Amino acid sequence: MITLEAVGLPDGRFGVRSIGSLELYDEADEFDTRAEAEEWIFNRVEQLDANNDPHTLTPGTGQGPR
Repeated sequence: MITLEAVGLPDGRFGVRSIGSLELYDEADEFDTRAEAEEWIFNRVEQLDANNDPHTLTPGTGQGPR
């Protein structure tokens, strides 16, 4: 399982990488704004969740009682 984050790039654009990694996540493009990068992360999580990927944690779901 990986956790993704939006990061600023030297050219002023934004990318997506795994937390703790120095390399950009190869499935994501570069984005003009942080909001676009974060939206890509959200959409990717939603896509994996729709496929019932057992390794996907949706932000805000936690592991505690509901």
